[in-house]
Amino acid sequence: MPRPDDIFLFTREQVRCLDQLALDEFGIPGLVLMENAARHAADIALDGVEAEDDPSALIICGPGNNGGDGLAVARHLHNAGLDVSIILLAEPKRGSDAAIQLDIATRMRLPIRRVESAETGPVVLDAARALGGPSVIIDAILGTGLSRAPGANLAGAIAAINQLGSDACPTLALDCPSGMDVDTGEPQGECVKASVTVTFAGLKPGFLSLDAQTWLGEVIVADIGAPRELLARLGTRLSSLSTQEPRGQPREETSEAPRRRGRRQG
Repeated sequence: MPRPDDIFLFTREQVRCLDQLALDEFGIPGLVLMENAARHAADIALDGVEAEDDPSALIICGPGNNGGDGLAVARHLHNAGLDVSIILLAEPKRGSDAAIQLDIATRMRLPIRRVESAETGPVVLDAARALGGPSVIIDAILGTGLSRAPGANLAGAIAAINQLGSDACPTLALDCPSGMDVDTGEPQGECVKASVTVTFAGLKPGFLSLDAQTWLGEVIVADIGAPRELLARLGTRLSSLSTQEPRGQPREETSEAPRRRGRRQG
């Protein structure tokens, strides 16, 4: 299991600073960090479906960087042979990293359904039925920047994800469950109930809340390639906290289980 000295916590604001300083000080573009995050998240998703003969994935993407993560994950899952279906809840900002990921997915002719109305819930359920019940749902709607309740169109998609989850369809949340305030661990209106949360760079303070465990499921920390010096400068070492180990802390590493991702598993 990773030593506490190797695990950091990052607030919402520290995550913003991490992305910006990685570029300003080290010349690492956000697109590189996004690609690293997506590669590790895809590996974890593949671990969960490896026993299935014809696995499929439903990827639900918001307009921001979290949606960009989801689009990149969809590409990697497609390359691994999965039947993927993408629902795009809003268009990313032109020129953004998410827009670049959308352009790549479009050029690859991955199936993308655009939905910007409040009727997102039925669309999500319909897409799940079209896949015959997906092997995994990827929650890429809202990331760590959320500080208010999701709008109606996003909330409808979140409710549909949870409805599918109640039918035993596993949900993998990227960075945090959509709808959670990562600084407090509290839901801001509708919130995804994840089976697994793949969180990037480090844990978030709200993940240590006992109440947050309802939404997080298992938590796995994935390295995104940010310099270790930057992580140590901005983050808070888990070992410096006096809290008890939360249920959502990364699980013990075994040869058969997903593990804390620091590099591509061969």
